[in-house]
Amino acid sequence: MDRVDDVTSAETVALGNVGAVPRKTESAAAAFSSVSSIAEEGRFAPGALLGGRYRIIAMLGRGGMGEVYQATDLTLGQYVALKFLPQEASQNQRLLERFHGEVRVARQVSHPNVCRVYDIGEVEGAPFISMEYVDGEDLASLLTRIGVPAKQPRRANWRTG
Repeated sequence: MDRVDDVTSAETVALGNVGAVPRKTESAAAAFSSVSSIAEEGRFAPGALLGGRYRIIAMLGRGGMGEVYQATDLTLGQYVALKFLPQEASQNQRLLERFHGEVRVARQVSHPNVCRVYDIGEVEGAPFISMEYVDGEDLASLLTRIGVPAKQPRRANWRTG
């Protein structure tokens, strides 16, 4: 886990990729403009301050379950990932209850191959999970680089006789 000892330098992160090391030599505007050219536009712009605690660095991805951002937790001085539910889901009470239940269960899991869940919150009516930020290559990039593995035939779990 990356710890950011100088929060102002973390806020001027220059990201050629999402996991770049903070550099004091570049301005925040230059860093954030390079990020926006890499990531597609999300509901929160790089540099946005959420809840007085999280400074958005970049959107990491978007999918059916919402958007994920890299952010700096200004209270703890470390990078985190913030996963926001889709805007439509935040109005669905059943989905919100399921979301809270999944967070409760996820907080009980401790394994080296599973990122840690820190907290749950809400900003501007949007529920989110704050979790461990893990630097690395996303699945789409990995599959593009190495190719999609050949599909294995399914094996029947029953006997014929």
